[in-house]
Amino acid sequence: MAIVHVREVPEETLTTLKVRAARSGQSLQAYLLQLLTGEAATLTPEEAAEQALHRCPRSGHR
Repeated sequence: MAIVHVREVPEETLTTLKVRAARSGQSLQAYLLQLLTGEAATLTPEEAAEQALHRCPRSGHR
């Protein structure tokens, strides 16, 4: 598994993430991993449109 470092995170952002992690009963690392995994699993509008095109090929023209 890869290691990701994020630099220059504002203190307010870090504090918010730490609080959210604690409220969910997770470590900051586990909480951030969950966020990143969820983000990666969510299709962008462009990806969704591309998938829709491949799944539903147009039928023959009249």
